[in-house]
Amino acid sequence: PPDPCEVAKELAKAGIDLHIHTIGFDVGGKARKQLSCIAEVTGGTYTDAPDAGTLTGALNRVTQRALRKYEVVGTPVRGTPQPDGAPLVKPGAYQDRMRTNEIRHYTIDVPAGWTLHATATYIAPHLSGVISLVVTRVRPDGEDCLPAGSEVRSADDPIVSAVLHWAAPAGPSGRCNSPGKQIIGVKTTEGPANAGPGEADAAMELLWGLEPP
Repeated sequence: PPDPCEVAKELAKAGIDLHIHTIGFDVGGKARKQLSCIAEVTGGTYTDAPDAGTLTGALNRVTQRALRKYEVVGTPVRGTPQPDGAPLVKPGAYQDRMRTNEIRHYTIDVPAGWTLHATATYIAPHLSGVISLVVTRVRPDGEDCLPAGSEVRSADDPIVSAVLHWAAPAGPSGRCNSPGKQIIGVKTTEGPANAGPGEADAAMELLWGLEPP
């Protein structure tokens, strides 16, 4: 097959607007040179990741960088600040707006044995500093079923994306582990944990997916 760097050069010469960010995970000299070249000729970045810890950080950085010009799509929906009354959503793309240090709730029906994939992407160009996004499941009484949730922090970047995967059991197996209607909470924070709500709301894209057994 052709050298991947040569292919990248051909794409760039053809005027295709494609920026490729590459990461070399424990790679040798030849692979490192190819990956670096691909990034350079397409206007992307190359990051060397010799171990798993470095790889995690590198993936977060390049993902946020690639999302900088991201525009939300989907059906408008308005999540509720409390679990009670959370709107029922079906698989698909939705968009909402919220301020930092707030939470929005949504309801989705997850059949027994099915897996829920919930993704939230928060775009707040007016913000700076550390932004944290959490996607979690909660009970109607507000109890957090996933204390750690799925949290992603973005430092000095106004875009952050977090994903939650949860497989519904075949039947009830505890207060927080039963199939059926699930309440999903999406929360954003900026700066100190005790900070109040941000002054301006920002766009958030929500993707709901259901995978059969």
